[in-house]
Amino acid sequence: MLHILLFLVLNISPATQSEKLFVASDSLFNDNGIIYLGSREGWRFHPGDDMNWANPEFDDSDWMFYKPTGLTEPIPDSLWNGYGWFRYRFSADSSAYASISHLYFSTYGAAEVYLDGKLVQKYGIFSTNLQDEKRYINRIFPAVLLLPAESHVLAVRFSYHKGQRYKELLGKYARTFGFSIGLGTDYWNQQTTARSRRAQQEFYILGTMLLLIILLHGLLFILFPAERSNLQITILVTLLFLHVIVSYGGLFFEYDVWKILFIRHIPFIILFMAALSMLPLTLNSMFKQKPRKMHRVLIWIFPVFALANFILSGTETNPVIAIVFPSIIIYFSARVLIQAWRNKQKGVWIVTVAFLCLIFSAVASVFYNKFSQNISFEIISVLNYLVYGSIPLGLTAFMASRFRDLYTNLEHKVRERTRELNQSLEELRSTQSQLIQSEKMASLGQLTAGIAHEIQNPLNFVNNFSEVNTELIDEALDENEKRNHLEVKSILNDLKENESKIIHHGKRAESIVKGMLLHSRGSSGHKEPTDINSLCDEYLRLSYHGFRAKDKSFNAEYKTNFDPNLPKINVVPQDIGRVLLNLINNAFYAVQVPPTATPPPEGGIKERGTDYKPTVIVRTSSWNPPSWGRGALISVSDNGPGIPPEIIDKIFQPFFTTKPTGQGTGLGLSLAYDMVKAHGGEIKVETKEGEGTEFTVILPV
Repeated sequence: MLHILLFLVLNISPATQSEKLFVASDSLFNDNGIIYLGSREGWRFHPGDDMNWANPEFDDSDWMFYKPTGLTEPIPDSLWNGYGWFRYRFSADSSAYASISHLYFSTYGAAEVYLDGKLVQKYGIFSTNLQDEKRYINRIFPAVLLLPAESHVLAVRFSYHKGQRYKELLGKYARTFGFSIGLGTDYWNQQTTARSRRAQQEFYILGTMLLLIILLHGLLFILFPAERSNLQITILVTLLFLHVIVSYGGLFFEYDVWKILFIRHIPFIILFMAALSMLPLTLNSMFKQKPRKMHRVLIWIFPVFALANFILSGTETNPVIAIVFPSIIIYFSARVLIQAWRNKQKGVWIVTVAFLCLIFSAVASVFYNKFSQNISFEIISVLNYLVYGSIPLGLTAFMASRFRDLYTNLEHKVRERTRELNQSLEELRSTQSQLIQSEKMASLGQLTAGIAHEIQNPLNFVNNFSEVNTELIDEALDENEKRNHLEVKSILNDLKENESKIIHHGKRAESIVKGMLLHSRGSSGHKEPTDINSLCDEYLRLSYHGFRAKDKSFNAEYKTNFDPNLPKINVVPQDIGRVLLNLINNAFYAVQVPPTATPPPEGGIKERGTDYKPTVIVRTSSWNPPSWGRGALISVSDNGPGIPPEIIDKIFQPFFTTKPTGQGTGLGLSLAYDMVKAHGGEIKVETKEGEGTEFTVILPV
């Protein structure tokens, strides 16, 4: 970044030429320990190629004067056509001999450098045609041994066809490049090597940091597209990243000469200005402020102006680019930050610190290079890190702070919602428990109605035989007074027979009452061997009589088809009884209407056709497929209207019911499904609209 400001602010002017012999002296070394010779007087040039011209004894007095550095007086193409020789004669005093140790040479073309007739270094491949010339940017400065002599000759065999190509492309706007050459000390070589390594280190650190920030904000924008600040930060940092590549590219990449301005110098300025232009827009987005129209216009004007300035003026410094443009960007950015401070937005101090670091480092860079003669590598590196890194790191830190606040708010909201959901869940569980209890009570009510109807028969027998026994006792007493012992004995035999019938029907009533109590108490979870046939028969009759007790007009035919060889199954009788009661109740409910009719209203039965006989059939059989093992199969079928295909997948869902409001909770089949699964069994359904439904329960032995 430091060299950006130098490029924008500083200009170097070439020196004039002369025939005076140059004398190298220790006092002529600059503070870095080098004497630059390329711009000094006395350089001679001759087009063509002749290896004899490397000989220090060769007479070059008729050669033309041309300084190789910058070639400020361009050699006409008709004279050299891109290749030729440069020679420079100089002498040195004793102090210079002790100091000179390395040759400095830099060019964008191909060259061979000879010192006193000896080849010092080759740079690329010298050629007299464009296709064969191979250019090379040197980064290693060879050691030279300068022995005391009256004079010394530097001869440079130089090829620059790509420079000619560059001139053809740009015409009068082209600058002719030559080469730079000098003699340096060990100190200069060490400093130059250290500077190159530090520049590489800066490139790797800055490039890695900016690339990570680009990936971070790019990923955040993909994950959270509503936060457009991440997109703008990604664009801004990408422009800086490209600028870093262009700025430090000379350390790593080779450029054809004609591409130097198009690939390096033009992006060098435009990328820098584009990145600066993005700063106020990014700040507007981050602080939720509307950007000014003038700034939107300037974003496009300044890069276009930079390109136009280059076309018209080459790479010379323009005060608009160097001073006016950065000042306008700083002004717009400062306005955004001031407004953010007024709005008391969180985290604005982070961006403000980064912004001030950018201004400080930029001003310090200009100050050190303009007014300071000695500037250390450490200061240059710190300033470069601040210029390139302050804004990206500041914006990233601000977004991290915003995400932290967002996460804290979300966490608080999640806790609140979790508390509300827990409260709602408790209420739902309470409601569910009430509905389940309601379903159980409804089932119990249905069972009680059936029991009341079923228990009536044994009670009638008990009452009738009790009345008969009372009459027989009175007769026995009368006959006993008459001393008619045979008649008394006959009456007592009748009493005994009646009493046995009373006991039989009393036990029948007792078993019914026990079943009702077991059902009402709920499941104990204790499995016991159970006669499935008896269980099905009992709950079939109880369900039927329950419907009859509710509606005297109800009439349906029920049939059984039990497997007499079915073994006892180890189940919880109360649970399987509830399953059977739910399935049989649903079957009786379904057959109240013909297949083509709709379900009846509450408490009513639709008119039936003369050929329709409502029928419910309960079957049992052994079940022994290879994949299952031994078990029992219970099926409950009816000839009702069937289940529509669109709801067949929902019938086992809790609270789903097709019955009218108030006639069902939607938990009967759900509880039945859970109870069967708890026994390790399965429950299936087959239905056909208009013909009926069959539920099948499979229980393992």
